[in-house]
Amino acid sequence: MTFPHDKANETLLCINNQVINKVSSCRYLGVITDDELKWTDHINHLYKKLIKYCSIFYQLRSMLPIQVLKQVYFAFVHSRLLYAVEIYANTHKCYLEKLIKINNKLLRIIQNKPRKTHLTELYENYCTLPVPLLHQHNLILFAHKILHYPHKSPVLFQYYLSK
Repeated sequence: MTFPHDKANETLLCINNQVINKVSSCRYLGVITDDELKWTDHINHLYKKLIKYCSIFYQLRSMLPIQVLKQVYFAFVHSRLLYAVEIYANTHKCYLEKLIKINNKLLRIIQNKPRKTHLTELYENYCTLPVPLLHQHNLILFAHKILHYPHKSPVLFQYYLSK
């Protein structure tokens, strides 16, 4: 049940006479949802995780073979970018810019490429995509799964794209 509150047209939410406090963001299953659905809190959190790999990658690139470096990138960077990309990357590109730049930087470092290296080369060498294209790719895969394998998708989505 909800009832009006005096402060600035806010509405209080009560369940069993317990007031539920409004928060600006909430973490659920590793995804931080903000109250405006801009995903900036999640993106900032992810950025802070990824920035730590810059110095690590600088050190590793001279010690490990290329194939191992590639595995390190996919294990520690790509997997984090990919997790829930269908959700958080559904925001304005300006919010994603810092993730795009840090991913580009990490790919340059680990591949030991100069700053002027074309981004296409960096991504092709690792057979991956920039964050906005990962978002599109995963949405297409999701739609394909729903359309062609509805029995393998959650019940909620089984009839979502069928008509």
